[in-house]
Amino acid sequence: MKVDPNGEWSSQNRVTTSLHEIVHLGIEDTLVNKFNLSQDQKERLVDLLCNHLIPQGYGYWMQERGDRSIDRFVQNYLAGNSESLERDTANFSRRSP
Repeated sequence: MKVDPNGEWSSQNRVTTSLHEIVHLGIEDTLVNKFNLSQDQKERLVDLLCNHLIPQGYGYWMQERGDRSIDRFVQNYLAGNSESLERDTANFSRRSP
């Protein structure tokens, strides 16, 4: 969890961290478990979704951690070029070692 230099959790971090965790819960069964995503793949997927869904100005902080190989599959969906995040995740899973 990201805190400021004094160890305080800012009010903006409370909002974005809560939303980040809600996205985790929302994709756990439908994408993460179903397609056996690693922790790094899951974190990157959550970050990409949150970065897209949370309006700029709320200070969503993308983690350095994460498997960027999933990016093009998720970006395809987020750009409106695909109707199914589940299908795009399945395509990534088939290509991922």
